[in-house]
Amino acid sequence: MYRIYIKRITFFIVGFLSIAIGLLFIANPVILYKKLITLFSIFIFISGISLLIRGLFNRKEELKIGKSFVNIFLGFSMLLFPDFPLPLLPLLFAFYLLINTGIQIAYYFFLRQNEVQGRLKEMGKATGYFLLALPFLFAPTINLKYMLMIVGIYLVFYGITSIFDFIEEFIPKKQRELQNRRFHLSLPVFVTAFVPYSILKEMNGSTIEQRKQRLKSFKKNSDDYNLEVFVHVSEGGFGTVGHIDLWFEGHVISYGNYDMHSRKLKEAIGDGVLFTCDDKQKYLHFCQEHSKKLLFGFGLRLDEKRLAAVRSELNKLKENVYEWIPYYKRAVENKEEIQEGMYEDYASVLYKMTGAKFYKFKTGKFKTFFILSTNCVALADQILGAAGTDIIKLSGFIAPGSYYDYLYREYCKKNSMVVSYQVYIGGDKDADSSSSISAHLS
Repeated sequence: MYRIYIKRITFFIVGFLSIAIGLLFIANPVILYKKLITLFSIFIFISGISLLIRGLFNRKEELKIGKSFVNIFLGFSMLLFPDFPLPLLPLLFAFYLLINTGIQIAYYFFLRQNEVQGRLKEMGKATGYFLLALPFLFAPTINLKYMLMIVGIYLVFYGITSIFDFIEEFIPKKQRELQNRRFHLSLPVFVTAFVPYSILKEMNGSTIEQRKQRLKSFKKNSDDYNLEVFVHVSEGGFGTVGHIDLWFEGHVISYGNYDMHSRKLKEAIGDGVLFTCDDKQKYLHFCQEHSKKLLFGFGLRLDEKRLAAVRSELNKLKENVYEWIPYYKRAVENKEEIQEGMYEDYASVLYKMTGAKFYKFKTGKFKTFFILSTNCVALADQILGAAGTDIIKLSGFIAPGSYYDYLYREYCKKNSMVVSYQVYIGGDKDADSSSSISAHLS
C-alpha cells in the first residue's frame, strides 16, 4: 500500500518540477540548455571512466572497452566543444515533425481510399507539421530558442496534468463521477513506447516468488470490475511495442492486422480485422502459451451511464462489419485435407484454440489497419472514450505504452474507475492459479 501513496505524492513532485523546469526553459532557454549539456557531458565522461574501472578491476563485471571509450570520448569532446551539440536537439525535433508529417499523409490516403469523410483535416495536420519542421531543419541554431520554448510549454502543461492528478485525490467520489472525459497529456511516444517491454525484461529477471512478495506493498485489488483492458507485450518485432484489447460483458474484443494475405510492409498495413472471443481464459492461455506474451490487465468499474455509452459505441462498430472466415475454418467447411503444419497463421490458430469470430469493416477508418494510426490502440481508445478516458496524443498515434502509463496512474488514484491491476504471467488456464498476480513491477 505504501507504494501507492508514494506514487500519489510523485504526481505532485513531478508536476511541480515539470512546471518549474518548463518556466525556466521559457524564460531563459539557451543558457539552461547549455548548462544541461555541460552536466550531461560530465555524466557521460564519468560513466565511461567508471565502466572501464569496473571492467578492469572487478572480475564479475564484463569489460566493455568499446562502450567505455565511446563514453569517454563523447563526454570529453562535448566539454571541449560545448557549442557543438546545440543544433542536435532542434534537428531531432525537425525529424520528429517530419515523421509525423509522413504518418498524417499516409493516414490521409488510407482515409481517401476508404472514402471517409473529414479526411482533409489530416492533410492539414501534415502541412502544419511540415511547415513547423522547416525552420528547425535548415536553421537549427538560430531557432534553438523557439524549440526550447516549445519544450518548456509542453513541460508546463504536463506538470499541470500531473498536479491535477494529485488534486483529484481530494475530490469527492460523487463529484468526480460527474466528469465526462478525463484529459491526460501523455508523454512523447518515444518515451512511453517501450514501457511494457521494460517491465517484461524485469519480469524475466525475477522469480514467481519474488513477484508475489511485491503484493504486500500494494492496495488490494477489487474483483468488482465490468471492463478489463489488456496491454500485451512480447519479445521481438512489433511485440516489443505492445498490443491492446478489451474484455467486456463476457467477450474479448480485439482489432488488428489478422488477415495474413492482406499484409504489407511486414504487417504494418493490411485489412483491419475485428475479432471477438467468448472465453476469456482460453484467450489468455492462447496469448501466454502460443504467442508467448506477457499481459497486464487493468479492471475498470463503470457506472450504468458509462456502461450504456460503451455498449452504444460497440453497437456502432458491429453495424459496420461483416464476418470474415479464417483460412483454417474455410478448409474445414470445404472438407479439404488438412495436414500437420498447415494453417499456422495467427487467425487460424486463434480460431482453433478459442473459437473466436472474425469481422472486417465495410467502410470507415478502421477498414484499413495502419500501425501508426488506425491500430489496436485507436479502436480501444474510441471505445474507452465513451467510458470517460482521454489521452491527448502529441503525435499521429498513441502507443500501447501510453495507455499503460495512463491506466496505471489511474489505478494509483483513490476512488478511480481503475480498480484492479493484474499481471498474467502464463503457465495455467485457471484464472485463480499463480498465472495471475496483482503487483506492479516498474
